[in-house]
Amino acid sequence: MKTKALLDSGADGLFVNRRFVQAYGIPTGITKPIRPVNVDGTVNTGGIINQQASMIIRVGDTTTVETFLVTDLGVHDIIL
Repeated sequence: MKTKALLDSGADGLFVNRRFVQAYGIPTGITKPIRPVNVDGTVNTGGIINQQASMIIRVGDTTTVETFLVTDLGVHDIIL
């Protein structure tokens, strides 16, 4: 699948939208619960993050396997 990602140099990790994971049937696993805070200091409306998904990503000529935390990202599919 092909999608656009938001590059956020201030993000504390890699994130994928819950809707994106569900739409493409991406398998998830359990992770240590995390309470996400948005860049403006507010608590993310998606609530506690307790799922992660490993995905192969390709940017240009580089391909890697990365683990993403699954949460509500609003209009974005992925935040790197």
